[in-house]
Amino acid sequence: MQTQGTVFVVDDDAEVRHSWECVLAAAELPTQSFPTAEAFLEKADFNQPCCLVLDLRMPGMGGQKLLESLRLRDRDLPIIVISGHADVPAVIQAMKLGEVDFVTKPVDPAVLVSRIRDVLRDAAAALTRKSAEEAIKRRLGTLTAREREVFQLLVRGRLHKQVAQELGISPRTVDH
Repeated sequence: MQTQGTVFVVDDDAEVRHSWECVLAAAELPTQSFPTAEAFLEKADFNQPCCLVLDLRMPGMGGQKLLESLRLRDRDLPIIVISGHADVPAVIQAMKLGEVDFVTKPVDPAVLVSRIRDVLRDAAAALTRKSAEEAIKRRLGTLTAREREVFQLLVRGRLHKQVAQELGISPRTVDH
């Protein structure tokens, strides 16, 4: 079963990245991996359904700082944090930063693949909703001031005749 979307893996351990790439390739999940949080931020394409599988403890920026950076950049993507050194404060902080799931090592690959499929499906639905909302905003932005007045009254539940009477225009103009 092909899942739409990309799984981003960020882990400083090359062997771990490679093993996740193999597991995810076998599950037919498109994957891009990055050795650092900085490389991920520089190269990742967020304009698609995606999921981030993130090691919490890494040199440099690290997983916690990456979560903070994504939040500051208003990047709303599902994140699965994997850590062999999870402590309660780290888990709580990750949750506050919008992390979706927290898994401790060792991780059962089947469980992780299942969770990734779930979050990619949710991410695709969210991206579709966001696109629809943006299209509506663009169309509303093309309305003239008068069309906006008519629209606002119609949205409030007024009938065409009532709108026409309130604005001093013909019902036919309202229909148009």
